[in-house]
Amino acid sequence: MVWQTRPIRLKPFDANDKQLLRVEIETPKRSRNKFAFDPDDHIFELKKVLPSGMTFPYDFGFVPSTIADDGDLSTCWF
Repeated sequence: MVWQTRPIRLKPFDANDKQLLRVEIETPKRSRNKFAFDPDDHIFELKKVLPSGMTFPYDFGFVPSTIADDGDLSTCWF
């Protein structure tokens, strides 16, 4: 079975809305590729590829401008 990713049309983002939490998705659900954000270069880098037949079960990402106790960006799962 081949998974097809389709773009989702979202409502415009309101930067003044205090009810929204902005997150960056690093590794999309059903992907074999694990990406990581490099804050020094401001790019996403390929960190590893899962073996054939394995995929990530969730979207993995982070909340920008936050730092967790371990010094990394605060991680989110969706």
